[in-house]
Amino acid sequence: MTQIAKKHTEWYVNASEIGFISVRKILIMKLLDEIRDDQKIKEIAREVARGSSDSSLSLREKYNISIESALDFIESWIKEAGYPYVHDISGVDYNIHHFVIYQDMGLKWSLYLSEIFRNLFEELFNVTKVHFNMTDNTVVFTIDTGQDWG
Repeated sequence: MTQIAKKHTEWYVNASEIGFISVRKILIMKLLDEIRDDQKIKEIAREVARGSSDSSLSLREKYNISIESALDFIESWIKEAGYPYVHDISGVDYNIHHFVIYQDMGLKWSLYLSEIFRNLFEELFNVTKVHFNMTDNTVVFTIDTGQDWG
């Protein structure tokens, strides 16, 4: 019962507020297959991130969202999506967050996710020092939360 309540408060309450819906993976993969230009995928991701950051900014103002709580939300989304992942925290002050997300949706989805996360960090926290790597089925990013992001 506690896990259900925790999942509800961590994911479902906030997700619907910022426009998340459930969609089958095959639909997303087929739509992405129709887009031949990687720049178009990045452009779409930036537009989605801008729309998300508007909602997230209002949530941030309402709930004083920090970079750590944004990372917690991303982690909740990863869990809800059912992706296996690793989240390592290191550094002297435990401020280096390293995510490895294993998804089975292809390189275009990796590109899309990387661009979404990059734009959300930039828009919400002016973070430009996030390092991304991706493969056909993996998105990896590292961020230092020890700086003052404003």
